Amino acid sequence: MESINDKNEEVVSLYQSAESLRKENRTTKDLVLAIGKFIIKHARTVDEPYQPKSILESRFTPAEEAFSKGMKSCGAIANISAEMLRHLGFEVKLIHGESEKSYDHAWISVRDPNTDSWVEFDLTRNNGDIPPTHKKKTEVNSWEEIRDQIIKDHNAFIASGSRGRK
Repeated sequence: MESINDKNEEVVSLYQSAESLRKENRTTKDLVLAIGKFIIKHARTVDEPYQPKSILESRFTPAEEAFSKGMKSCGAIANISAEMLRHLGFEVKLIHGESEKSYDHAWISVRDPNTDSWVEFDLTRNNGDIPPTHKKKTEVNSWEEIRDQIIKDHNAFIASGSRGRK
């Protein structure tokens, strides 16, 4: 069983890693992409990475827990990266939408302090770019703001018998 000290060490590691990555990356885009690669690389080091059973688990698992379990679903990556960036003082929004492969997809939008503009990143993609096939449903500070919508979308997805787009 995981102790409180183990959990605190994961949080410290997450925040210390964010600070280290900030020192190594000059632009907001470079930092965001480095954080995404760090999350994926960490997940590969976890003996038995945890695969969320549903969008609800993916979106509502706390960032520190998702990181320690090696979760790398779109919702977990969005949560973890948002937590790391907010720790560094960035404004971050979570985006609930659709991609070419899924009716339930998550990515982030980050305010670039150098340009004062919002830039979207899909950290499940190598280059973080948002292709034209992505469709934004809503943008929020916390998934809790749209919990009912996520549950409704998830239930509709399950009722359709789909597992995603092909």
